[in-house]
Amino acid sequence: MTDEDPNELRQRVREQEERIEQLESMVKRMMPNRRDVLKAGGAAAGAGLLGFGAGTASGSDTSSRRAGAPGDEVDVYLDELKDPSGDVVADVDDTGAVEFLRPVSVEEMANGWFYAGAYDGSDPDSRLDNALSDAPSEGSLIFLEPMEYSSNRSFGGITLVGTGIRYQDSTYVTGDWTVSGPETAVERVWLGGSITVDQPDCLLTKIRGNGSITFSSGTSGGVADTIVGVPVTDNGSNTIGTTS
Repeated sequence: MTDEDPNELRQRVREQEERIEQLESMVKRMMPNRRDVLKAGGAAAGAGLLGFGAGTASGSDTSSRRAGAPGDEVDVYLDELKDPSGDVVADVDDTGAVEFLRPVSVEEMANGWFYAGAYDGSDPDSRLDNALSDAPSEGSLIFLEPMEYSSNRSFGGITLVGTGIRYQDSTYVTGDWTVSGPETAVERVWLGGSITVDQPDCLLTKIRGNGSITFSSGTSGGVADTIVGVPVTDNGSNTIGTTS
């Protein structure tokens, strides 16, 4: 165990949590709600943003709404919401429920804050690969998708933030991850694989699952805190906080 001041450790965790809360607030502001989508049905037809038909449905999964001037209204059937490049970002079913497929299309949402789901790639792992390649190697924060990450990978000097710790309802990691750079953080993920920390001053927090976390020999200054169901092995001089 390290002799680092517990107050300083708590401050480090608190600062990380504040950064995450700011990012989550930004993501929520960028995600349209169902009312916004239906409003867009009457306003964005000419802009080519929506797939819909007037009078007849454009697909089997649709939601309808009246649009037009009083006395000259038509039925608008909303089937899909597309971004300006034509990619479908939301699907509407028969009940009017909206499923946002890739709700945030901005790769860098703020200085040093990135969203992995906005990058090109056929699956979450390939999109994360592209985000890691694009983001600066030190000090960046990458927000992960609520999907499975099954690839083995090595990374360092950044913060990876998941969407929660519920299996298959949020970010869940089934691959084996290696922290190969100092001052790296992984937060808010369900862990079914493993995380091996090979560098000093790394933070792992709010992690749940049935995988494993290991701090390698010679590491120091790291913190693992608020870990549920995941055994933590410290072969160095790190701080292991609340685990269960």
